[in-house]
Amino acid sequence: MAAALQYVGAAFLTYETYKLLDHASFYLLPPASLARYRIGLGTAQELAARGFNVVLLGHLAAELDDAAALIKAEPRGTEVRIVVLHAITTTPHEIDAAFESISTLPITVLNNNVGGFPIA
Repeated sequence: MAAALQYVGAAFLTYETYKLLDHASFYLLPPASLARYRIGLGTAQELAARGFNVVLLGHLAAELDDAAALIKAEPRGTEVRIVVLHAITTTPHEIDAAFESISTLPITVLNNNVGGFPIA
């Protein structure tokens, strides 16, 4: 009986350690902008390939420039625009100015690829 309780305790401790490390990794690992990596870039490339104009929105200008260059590398006849805004520090005036810069571009699809807090 004591051995069984030791296994249950070890399993519980292992699971709780995993949850703690998973939670801590959100704060310790560097963030990756989805416009440059994974789903966001792939979605933007696919939409551009199908003739949609693309607006890349993020807070890291260099990563957005890299993503735009990848999309523009394929001759598709679509327009790629970049909007750089930081969700925490941007003022309402900066938001208005950013959206004014893309107001002439018709938007038919909105794809929201915002990273989030992992729920464990």
